[in-house]
Amino acid sequence: SGVYPALVLSSFLPSKVLRLSGASSLKGNKARKALIFTQFVISIFLIAVTMVAFRQTQYIHKKELGFNKDQVISFSISTRNLDANYKSFQAELNANPGVLSTSVSTDILGPGYTNNSGPFYLQSNPELSVRSTLFGVDHNFLNTYEIELLEGRGFDQNISTDSSAFIVNEAFVKQMGVSNP
Repeated sequence: SGVYPALVLSSFLPSKVLRLSGASSLKGNKARKALIFTQFVISIFLIAVTMVAFRQTQYIHKKELGFNKDQVISFSISTRNLDANYKSFQAELNANPGVLSTSVSTDILGPGYTNNSGPFYLQSNPELSVRSTLFGVDHNFLNTYEIELLEGRGFDQNISTDSSAFIVNEAFVKQMGVSNP
């Protein structure tokens, strides 16, 4: 990498280089300074973008999500054979001594995509609506993902009204303005 600059510089005669007038040596000075400044600005911008991307990646990997995603296997059972027989499949999984807990839900926790999103309204204030996501889950969902509740209780399969019950998060309660959810 140093051969080419050495050849170019050795082709100059020192006596001619030193005799150049001040005006002729400043010919491309403004353009050179502008290009160097542009390179500097682009370099600083790229370094800043790289740092922001690195910090965002670190944040994503270290952020506490509020559920245990380690040692959890999630997969879709909407295939032709499993959809109708998921309870027997779940019983087979539970019979395995290496499986601590199983749960069935309409969506997989974490990816953020669901078909069950829409507005929710308060009966006392129909003008107020909150766009939210609805997950259908079974009674063991909270235990499987090790989700801790701030208030209330989890679903109980022995209580028939729990089949139509909801568990809401803090953001939902805050947006709806409900003091005692």
